[in-house]
Parts: sequence; C-alpha cells; structure tokens
Amino acid sequence: MTYNSWSDLSKDLSSLLENDDNDNDYNVIIKVGKKEFHAHSNILRSRCSYFRNALSNKWSNNEKNKIILSKPNMRPEVFSVILKYIYSGSLNFDESSPQITLEILVASDEFIILEKLIDPIQTYIIEKQSEWLQLNIINSLNVACQNDHFTRLRNHIIKFVCKKPYLLFRSIDFPQLEKSALIYILKEDDLELKEIEIWENIINWGVANNNPKLSQDRTKWTDNDLLALKNTLCDFIPFIRFFHMPSNYYDELMRTPLEIILPKRLKKNVRKYHLDPHVINIQILPPRISDPKRITWRMEEAIRERGRQFDSNIINFNDINRIAGWIDYRWEPYSYQENPFEFKLLLRGSRDGFDVDTFHNLCDNKGATIIVVKVQGSRKIIGGYNPINWGKGKIIGHDYYGRIIYQDYKCYTSNSFLFSIKDLNGPTLSRVNSSIESIYWNGNKGPYFGSDLCMKNSSIWNSTHRFYEHRIIWDETFFAEDYEVFQVSIKNHEIRRKQMFENVDYKGIFCASSNISFVMFLYYSFFTSFKVYILTLVGQLIVNWVLSYYQCYYQERLLDKVFYVDIALKLVPPILAIAIIFSGITYIYSLITTPIGLIGVFIFSIFICAKKSSNPYGHLNYRY
Repeated sequence: MTYNSWSDLSKDLSSLLENDDNDNDYNVIIKVGKKEFHAHSNILRSRCSYFRNALSNKWSNNEKNKIILSKPNMRPEVFSVILKYIYSGSLNFDESSPQITLEILVASDEFIILEKLIDPIQTYIIEKQSEWLQLNIINSLNVACQNDHFTRLRNHIIKFVCKKPYLLFRSIDFPQLEKSALIYILKEDDLELKEIEIWENIINWGVANNNPKLSQDRTKWTDNDLLALKNTLCDFIPFIRFFHMPSNYYDELMRTPLEIILPKRLKKNVRKYHLDPHVINIQILPPRISDPKRITWRMEEAIRERGRQFDSNIINFNDINRIAGWIDYRWEPYSYQENPFEFKLLLRGSRDGFDVDTFHNLCDNKGATIIVVKVQGSRKIIGGYNPINWGKGKIIGHDYYGRIIYQDYKCYTSNSFLFSIKDLNGPTLSRVNSSIESIYWNGNKGPYFGSDLCMKNSSIWNSTHRFYEHRIIWDETFFAEDYEVFQVSIKNHEIRRKQMFENVDYKGIFCASSNISFVMFLYYSFFTSFKVYILTLVGQLIVNWVLSYYQCYYQERLLDKVFYVDIALKLVPPILAIAIIFSGITYIYSLITTPIGLIGVFIFSIFICAKKSSNPYGHLNYRY
C-alpha cells in the first residue's frame, strides 16, 4: 500500500518561507525592488531551472555565506506569488489584482515554468478578468503580443478588438501600443473598421512614435519629415488594404504629400486594380468584414486565381470569356461562373518556336483549338477558332530538296470564326461565309483559315477577305510578335449538356417558322382553307425544333471527342430526310386540298428552315 500526503508536504515547505527569521535556516537573499526575500538554494534549484542557472557562480554574489540575487524589474507582490508557488505548488489569484495577475503571467515565462503556470493563468484572466482586459486594452494587448506562449490570451483580446475596434483606436493610450501588437491587429480580416479609418489611425500612431517628433500640423512637414514617417510606418504598409479603399479616396490620397509613404510598385498595382480587378497577377489581401465587397470576395478571388492559372502572354481572362461566348454564339461574354470551357496552352511561339513543324507536332489531332496572334509593331491581337482537328493533309510528293509536299485538304465547318481584339474600334467577330473553305489542312503551313488567316512560314502570316464575313486585319502580309494555341475542352460534360439543351431558342424557332408560313398564309388565303396553314406551321415548328436539338447534341460532342469529319456533313442526311418526309406528307395532303404549287412553296420553306438551323442555339439566325 502506498500513502501520499502531498498537502502536508506543501504546508511544511511553505512554513519555511513564513519562518525565515533564523539565519541558519536560509542561504539565499533575493532583492526585489525594495524588499528582500529569503529562500533555500536546494529548493530553488530543484524546482526552477531559472534559479539553477542564477545560483551559479557567474550570476550570484556571496555575502556572509549568503547568496545574493537581485530582480529590480519586478514587483515584490508578483515575486511573492511566484516564490510561494515554488515552495508549495499552489497559486491563489483571488487575492491578486488583475494587473498583478498579468505580471505573474509574464514572470512565469521568465522563470521558465511554462507548462505549469502559463496556461492556467491565461484561463483565469480570460474567464475572471475579461472586463478588466477591455478597460486596459492597450496594456493587455502589449503583454499578450510580446510572447508566443501567450497565444490564448492574445487571440481572446484580438477577437474582442475586432468586434469593438474603437476601444483600441480611439483610446488616448493608442500611441503606446507596441508595433508588434498593432501588426497583429492589422492582419485580421475580421476587423470591423473601414480601411480609411485604419489608415488614418496608423498615420496618427506614426506621428506620435516618430523620432524625431513630428508636428500635429501636417502642412508644416518637410520632405525629411515625410521620409522619417515612411521609415516608421514601412512595416505596416503590407497589411493595409489599399486595394479595397474607395478609388476616389485613394486618388485623393495620391494627391497629398503622404503618397510618398507608399512604394511605387504598390501605387502602380492599386491603380491598375481600381481600373480592372482582374488585370493584376499578384496575391492581395481580402476585404475586411466591414467592407461590403467581402460578400463577393471569395468568388472574385476565384476569378483572379483562375486568371492567374490561365497561361497566356497575349490575352487575359476577360478576352477568353468573350471568345468562349463566341464559340456558343452568345452576344455577351461568359462570366466566370457560366464559362463551360477550359483552355489549355499547347504552343507559344516565343517558347516553342514559330516553325510549321512545331505547330503540327504540338497541335495536330487535339480537337477544337483557339489561335491568338500578337501582330508585330501594333497593339492588335487577331486569331481564330477551329472546332475540329488540325492535320497535315495528303502527301503528294517531294520537292527538289527532298522535303514533303502536302496537298490542301478542305475541312467543312460552319462553326469556325476569326476575331480581332485590342482594336481601337472594339472587338471584331467574323463568322464563316463559305463553310466549304473555312479550314484547311496542309503540313507545309501552320494554322490555315482559308486565305483569310494563314501562317505561311515561320512568323510570317497572310490575310485576305474571302471566306469569312469581315476582314480582321488590313495588312495582307504581317509578322507575328508571338502566337499561342489553346486546346478547348469542356470542364463538366453533364452541366454543359444540360446548359446547351436548356438554351435552345424556342422563340427563335417559332419566329423562323411563322415568318416563312406567313407568306404561305397569304397564298392559302386565296386557294385553300386555314387548316392547311396551321398544319404547315406546326410541321415547320417540329422540323426546326428537331434540327436545333440535333445541332446541340453534336455541338456538345464536338468538344467532347475528336472528329475528323465536320459537323455540317453529319447534319446533311437528317435534314434531307426530315425535309423529304414532311414534304411527302404535305404533298399527299395537297393533292386533295390545294393546287400543285403548294408543294414547291412548302419544300422551299423546309430548306430555308434547315439552313437557318445551322446555329446550335438558333438565336442568331432566327431573329429577323
């Protein structure tokens, strides 16, 4: 059986402190302020590593066989509690004031008895003396931020300051706040104070703590005063959210002498950010909780992050959203949330080379691609979209030097397009006029959009106006400063498929059918009954609806898989079949009810509908 009487032992050791009048009983004198404490070296050494070092010959002085130690920077009330804990192993904070308790926390760290005292003291202060902390916020925060072991207390005070920042920033003792403590506060995203007010308070703190002292009248500051203030505040600048200040306030700040405090690079980036938040490619701090923009910040940050991940030296994320909209026949660019496409860089001329072989090695058989070209000697950026593969075509022989000669291979597509951006007249979109010659394959040439845009050799490009709607550049021959090729793929096939079928323009389908049928109605009004007109209109609606869905399906598959045959070829058989079926039905009916001329009018209307259905959404060509 084991019997422990720790409480008796604690009482007996404590009695040594209370009965220290006998000179033979103690051998250590500790001078704290104006008071002396008597102690026993063996107990001090065994209980505290601090005294283990302090009682060595290097630290202590001997006087009349007594070891003399001195602690002039500590209150006697604080040391008394520490010494009592060393002897008895117990603490009683109820008899100590909050200020003494806070100083005991600091002393416990100094005497290196961390795990035994620091956590319990922090808990006691937080639970029992929270009101005092609020009333003495500056002193409490200075203490809590001076040591990494006081994390619990520091987090508690900072959380309170974030909710009620005016207790800190409007305190008359605010200039006495330590720099390290102020930086902890500035790092907080949840600080409920406008950035403008934060900045003004930082200026006031700097003025009060600057050496030499600055005048409170800012109009009297000299250039040397401003440079001195800049040095005082330089550690705070990275934690001020200048990017989220109102642009009018920031512009006004830049017109004051205080603008010298901000680094030139920061001022340049803030100016860019206020013009377009997605332009800069640096990580910036989010808005604070008091900023209304904080609600959408995460989404905006995701946009910026995706913009940083979009690897291009020629176009930015806004440009690629516009091009994605053109791919889907949209008038407006896609937003970040809506954009269904991903763009993977396959080739960059300045990195991989401008020769034709490099293009075919890196870009052939990759499916849909976007080409962008930076025209040398201008700001103009042009390019094109190819919804099918690139390839080399058929070999027809070799030249005098043994090089392979390829024959032009026409690829039929009506969904390719050319474009021009960064132009003074705004973006230009040029869709296909002749789907038969919209895309060519030729192993001796690079990207080949008919004769409207073609890379002939190295960085030399040619451009005319033949097979697309508009001319995208007036120079027939020009040099590329750089060019890039991006593979176009779908981020989420299920969402994409749902999105495409939900966006079929039923109104457009009805408009196309009704416009054609209106002409027929005038004819039927004279020769037959109104029922025939209704039947014809319903038939045309069904034809257009089926064709639009059929196009949607293949438009989605076109970016999902690699196709060697253009989408237009796949649509010809079903369009003809549908036209023949409905024409046949109407022909049989017309033999009974209408003149033979009805057949020709109906077949004409069916083929017009089929032609107008080449748009997968239908909403461009169906609107008259």
